Amino acid sequence: MIIVRSFTILLLLSCIAFKLACCFSSSISSLKALPLVGHLEFEDVHPASKDFGNRYQLLPLAVLHPKSVSDIASVIRHIWMMGPHSQLTVAARGRGHSLQGQAQTRHGIVIHMESLQPQKLQVFGVGGGPTPFVDVSGGELWINILHETQKYGLAPKSWTDYLHLTVGGTLSNAGISGQAFRHGPQISNVHQLEVVTGKGEILNCSERQNSDLFHGVLGGLGQFGIITRARIALEPAPTMVKWMRVLYLDFAAFARDQERLISSDDDKFDYIEGFVIINRTGLLDSWRLSFTPEDPVEASQFKSDGRNLYCLEVAKYFKLDEDRKDVMNQMPFSSPCAIGHEITGEVVEHGPLTDHKIIQRFSIGSRVVGAFIMPCGTCSYCAKGHDDLCEDFFAYNRAKGTLYDGETRLFLRHDDSPVYMYAYGAMAHAAEIRHGDSIAVIGIGGVGSSCLQIASTFGASDLIAVDVQDDKLEKAKTLGATSWLEPKDSP
Repeated sequence: MIIVRSFTILLLLSCIAFKLACCFSSSISSLKALPLVGHLEFEDVHPASKDFGNRYQLLPLAVLHPKSVSDIASVIRHIWMMGPHSQLTVAARGRGHSLQGQAQTRHGIVIHMESLQPQKLQVFGVGGGPTPFVDVSGGELWINILHETQKYGLAPKSWTDYLHLTVGGTLSNAGISGQAFRHGPQISNVHQLEVVTGKGEILNCSERQNSDLFHGVLGGLGQFGIITRARIALEPAPTMVKWMRVLYLDFAAFARDQERLISSDDDKFDYIEGFVIINRTGLLDSWRLSFTPEDPVEASQFKSDGRNLYCLEVAKYFKLDEDRKDVMNQMPFSSPCAIGHEITGEVVEHGPLTDHKIIQRFSIGSRVVGAFIMPCGTCSYCAKGHDDLCEDFFAYNRAKGTLYDGETRLFLRHDDSPVYMYAYGAMAHAAEIRHGDSIAVIGIGGVGSSCLQIASTFGASDLIAVDVQDDKLEKAKTLGATSWLEPKDSP
């Protein structure tokens, strides 16, 4: 009895396998006979069996490389007409960034959306139009859309973090990033779609036309149709972005701050996103502009000790033509003037006091950028990556209050005498503090605190600290101040 049952089971399995083989053979023959502009690939199908999640590997029967939307419609219509007995399923694939195998199908047809014949991106509403938009193919990459729309001073309202993804791929999911708190995900910024349905029909849909299909396809994971074209909402592109990251060790503080920023009505930021950092290696790899890869002192302060780090990433957009005008109108000033710590320009002359090493490094005509600190790059500290402790820069800027050429760049108008910057230069050369002098330091911040200590070291007898904050005055008492004054209490 056992032998007969085993034989029956084996026979049944053999029949099933034979039936499937016949079905696939018949399917392949009929698919090969389709008149397509593109082509169906039946041999090299292994790349289509993987995706970004790397959890599933479903080998398809064939991969369609369409050259037109009609190719996609023809294949899907053919499979629809074959009926369910063919057991063929279809999956659209952009860049394969799905996590759960959504862009794969076992023994089915994978449609390689990037193979669609590239069409020129059409930007509408340029020049002050009320609702600018761009018409794009479902296989187009978002990075290409950005480059094209920026030529017109425009950009899509909502993005994904990674832009080398297809339009159809992200719109089939949601398209969520740091702008979603303001504009919603990408699927909330679409005016119209062209879709190939499960019957192989090519339909246009929007809020007013085929609305059920429109809302079903957006975020529908490819289960209600394949997006072949989309009309994306645009807005004026910023000309400058201030980008910041803030690290947290405490999740409650991280979540509280993120919720406060997102719910705020004052438009402080245009991009807000939070994420978890699992290890320091990943943090340093992606933060090359924030921490020095060699000996990252700042990063090492956030030792996780087995815990996770939490990060808020925020950005503020600026449109220079508008924002700069507003700022400049509120801050008039005459020239020439010192406009800040950071400068860029060309070396046109060396002053008589310029250090010989600087002359050798920066000849006439050199294009240079001057930052807040100007490390020499050759001393022992610079060699270790501690540019802020540069010996040469300290000798001039910190100790003398000058730049490398021995001058301050700032002079008093009435007699052209130099104005010395920073604590030591101001105390030693500008104020010329001597033993027994009486001085007043107004503002007990970083520089003011240093001035108190240096004046005390020089032997000043009366040190008066002036500030409007009680905590700073309390700190001044520990730094050598003999008297203190709050201006708000003065007559």
